[in-house]
Amino acid sequence: MTPADSQGIYVHIPFCRKKCAYCDFFSGIYSEEIQDAYVSALAKQIKNTAFGHNQTHTVYIGGGTPSSLSSENLVLLLSSFKNVSFSEFTVEANPESIDEDKLRILKGRGCNRISIGVQSFDDKYLKLLGRLHNSDEAKAAVELAHKYFDNISIDLIFGIPGQTLADINNDLDRALSLSPAHISYYSLIYEQGTELYAMRKNHIVQPVDEDIEADMFIEIGKRLENSGFTHYEISNFAKRDMECRHNLNYWAQGKYYGFGAGAVGFDGEKRYKIVADVKEYTRRILNGESVTDEFEDVNPEFEKIMLGLRTKRGLDFSEIKDFENKYKTALKDAVLYDLIKVKGKRIMPTDEGMLKNNELCLLFLK
Repeated sequence: MTPADSQGIYVHIPFCRKKCAYCDFFSGIYSEEIQDAYVSALAKQIKNTAFGHNQTHTVYIGGGTPSSLSSENLVLLLSSFKNVSFSEFTVEANPESIDEDKLRILKGRGCNRISIGVQSFDDKYLKLLGRLHNSDEAKAAVELAHKYFDNISIDLIFGIPGQTLADINNDLDRALSLSPAHISYYSLIYEQGTELYAMRKNHIVQPVDEDIEADMFIEIGKRLENSGFTHYEISNFAKRDMECRHNLNYWAQGKYYGFGAGAVGFDGEKRYKIVADVKEYTRRILNGESVTDEFEDVNPEFEKIMLGLRTKRGLDFSEIKDFENKYKTALKDAVLYDLIKVKGKRIMPTDEGMLKNNELCLLFLK
């Protein structure tokens, strides 16, 4: 899927029942009254948007925790897409807030892909991360989702303080036993302002050794590729033809709409951000005011390189004028350090290049 035949739609639900210890996304705990008003405003904005005529879209509802919405608000939100043609419709869910009623609503209102935030199948790490579910509830949620969806993605985290390679293999065993079509496996990042960041700063927790974390990354890739998954992006693995189309469009510099407080969109030239305030967003929508707060010019060449090098497919450098001359040193060094391989007019990150993506990208920024 390319930008020419798809345009993404991202919808942000900034509501959670509890803020996780590692999360720095725009989200928080709000009253039912505020949630009701927000979803009503959000549905109004989506309904009033003139989407591309005869254009197929991907829809991704993220957060926050979209599955924490009431059944009534889920129906209202999903109904706002009834005139949108889409090839993929993903909704994020957490194990403790998904049930049979909500799964029926999602399925009946057009959702065809569900992404479940498991993070770990080990209760001690779930507790450290501040998750509300336990490992048994995570397993039960994925099994329940299988009654309604074939396209299920599981989110996991590695590099949690105290985590070992044996723990990673246990999580992989549990995840693979649930037969997901897609797995996102993220390295834990200590984002400033989060509870885990403060715990690290105060020496309450200690990060996993960098070499051990690298071993975890390699083991994850090996295990999943041996189990029929393609490592198609640094943190993402998919069964054949089950890659996340919404994210593929993003990595290919495709356009995408942003809806909801704190959401980001891209019109092909500028990146824009919606006001990151739930009450202010709701007020502006109801008063017919603009909710866009920031615009950012995008360097298309820089973004093409940085986004392309995140994916196994890499990038076609014939699309960048004078690439081989401008980046002659970077190309030479990247090949020398076994970070990329060159095939015709395409450069693709090696496994080492995926592991050391920051170092790889820095070579092209010099």
